[in-house]
Amino acid sequence: VGDIFRTSASIRIKGLKVFDWCAGRFLRLIRPAARTAAPIDLGGLKRILVIRPGGLGDAVVCLPMLAALRRLLPEAQLDVVAERRNVAVFAMARKILHDVYVYDQHPWQVWRAARQRAYDVVLDTEQWHHLTALLSRWTAAEVRVGLDTNERRNRCYTMLVPYRQDRYEAESFLEMLAVLTGREHPLQWSEVSLETTPEARAWAERILPRAPVAAICVEGGIRERSWSATSLLSLLPRLVSWGLQPCLLGRRILGRDARRLAGPSLLDLTGKTSVAQTA
Repeated sequence: VGDIFRTSASIRIKGLKVFDWCAGRFLRLIRPAARTAAPIDLGGLKRILVIRPGGLGDAVVCLPMLAALRRLLPEAQLDVVAERRNVAVFAMARKILHDVYVYDQHPWQVWRAARQRAYDVVLDTEQWHHLTALLSRWTAAEVRVGLDTNERRNRCYTMLVPYRQDRYEAESFLEMLAVLTGREHPLQWSEVSLETTPEARAWAERILPRAPVAAICVEGGIRERSWSATSLLSLLPRLVSWGLQPCLLGRRILGRDARRLAGPSLLDLTGKTSVAQTA
């Protein structure tokens, strides 16, 4: 716990990490769940809960599995537990989802709904944290599917799915559905449909040029996934020479050098767009 509070994370994140640490200790004490035989009959499923905290990318790679679930169960209620960092992605998946809960914004609402909604199946796509495993157990759903990453979390699930870090995350999530149904489900991005708001579409029509645009998200969730200034300074003039107008997205505000090198054709939207506008 001392290590958690010595990090540079926000107080909210530190608090969540402490709760997760406590949940991991509590999970040692509970009895392991009885395993469910696979596959299960999808015919009687009425309510399904998918747990997907994390960042924007975590939400995006979960969408093919959610779309496949919607195709298999067009009449079922399909809900998601998200967090503030990625809820905007799920908010655009109106054709797929019913309700979206934000566990780090309204925690009591999430835990109450998880118990009262009487879910038939819970799919916990979180890989490591303990709180989501505890939430899965709290739902009392007869079928609870989780990724096989550590013994404490495994106690909460009735079905376990092998997990490999070298596998594309979207395929790992679809593997959870394969274990549940007993057959493979290919990755089909064509099934995924996101709807931005009319206001965001009107903004994009107004702000974007008619010329071909190359969009670059300059910042990732961690430093290793972000563009370095050197790489950007090398890339931007090339895009301009190819007749493309660079459009920069993300939270990081660029320095004067990058804007000067790209010239007047650069459309710098860093720090200026919502998730819906970015989409």
